[in-house]
Amino acid sequence: MKVEILMCTYNGEDFIEQQIQSILDQTHTELKLIIVDDISKDETVKIIKKMMANDERIEFHQNKKNLGYFNNFLSGLDFVTADYLFFVD
Repeated sequence: MKVEILMCTYNGEDFIEQQIQSILDQTHTELKLIIVDDISKDETVKIIKKMMANDERIEFHQNKKNLGYFNNFLSGLDFVTADYLFFVD
């Protein structure tokens, strides 16, 4: 069963590491975490890239321009290929 989790981020440095770790620590480990950043101005992207180096289940994309909350999620759907999808923000 292929499971993907779509996470959209924007300036989330305060909690992004804990949020990602919580997802990766789930009992169902056969998952891919797709993260789409909406041009964060803080350390969000740096934290994500650090975590990507330690877990190949993380896939990262960054928008070319700020799309806003709703459109960021819509753009993230372009990267989904799984049978089951969960959203998280």
